[in-house]
Amino acid sequence: MAETSTDLGPAAKNLSDLYRNAGKTTSATAEDHINSAKRFVSGMSRPLLQQMGLSGTTTKTPVVVLDLACGSGVVTQELQRELPVEVLEKSRFVAGDSSEALVGIVGKRIEAEDWRNVEARVTDAMVRRLGHIHLGRRDSTDVYLQDTKLPDGTFSHVCVAMGLHLIPRPDDALRGVYAEIKRIIKPGGILGATTPHFDPEHSSMQFEFRSAFASFPFEAPFPDPFPTQMHSHGRWADPSWVETYLRDEQGLKDVEAGLVKGAFHVEEADDFLASFWPMAEWIMGSWWSEETRREHPPREVRELTRKFLVEKHGREGWDVEWAVVCATGRVEK
Repeated sequence: MAETSTDLGPAAKNLSDLYRNAGKTTSATAEDHINSAKRFVSGMSRPLLQQMGLSGTTTKTPVVVLDLACGSGVVTQELQRELPVEVLEKSRFVAGDSSEALVGIVGKRIEAEDWRNVEARVTDAMVRRLGHIHLGRRDSTDVYLQDTKLPDGTFSHVCVAMGLHLIPRPDDALRGVYAEIKRIIKPGGILGATTPHFDPEHSSMQFEFRSAFASFPFEAPFPDPFPTQMHSHGRWADPSWVETYLRDEQGLKDVEAGLVKGAFHVEEADDFLASFWPMAEWIMGSWWSEETRREHPPREVRELTRKFLVEKHGREGWDVEWAVVCATGRVEK
């Protein structure tokens, strides 16, 4: 297998473009994103919500929850499933993402699935370079700004599921993600986050795609090692680092961070692809040359992957394992 570049800048941009164009200009349809949220990513989100105290057995009073970097709405989806109706009717939920396409998908889900008191809105969690300022005769710094345009002290809970490993400059002192969360969360509010942990010994989706790509009758690059974050800050796949960082660097209280593992059962090859195809499209867009992508379009690659999985697993289902870092903490002001 060909070597792959360690520069993740293009891959990060391609991932952002993939989400921004979800269900529009990519081969991954809106249904693919929703299916992944309902069937795969949901299992990663439930332990986080329980750790945040958001469950049918522990949540008895109204909450105001921000699902930040919401994607196709997996956290909001699980809250709507789990919380009692009487709590949902008195609570408020905001599902925010920088992708208008994904926010549109969530908006349609709100109506189609009869979600209660949910607002879907474009809420940018990305940190932007605002400019460069001089602090004195010799000192200067780049200034970055992150502004969700949400009101101060609003939310009892803020969830960032599978997002902090993607957002560049998450802790910029001026207005990084954490500064913004601290601004919009209520005193004593709970921050919860998950980030991926890749174990090469697990039968993960990455392992399946890597094996499939290696079987193709043409060179199909695959990242090795597979990246677990899109920026150079920190070690988001390491629960001990995450716990120390949230407690010592961000000043959160009652911090808990641990590794949570699980498995997702797929019925057959088409079921696997319906759940995970966006990942394959991102790999092709990030590590394949333009010539390779032109000669082997997504439809061909999807069919080759399907044939490989059928040959490997037959018509029977199998388990796809996953592992995430699950972290929570209380924000004091």
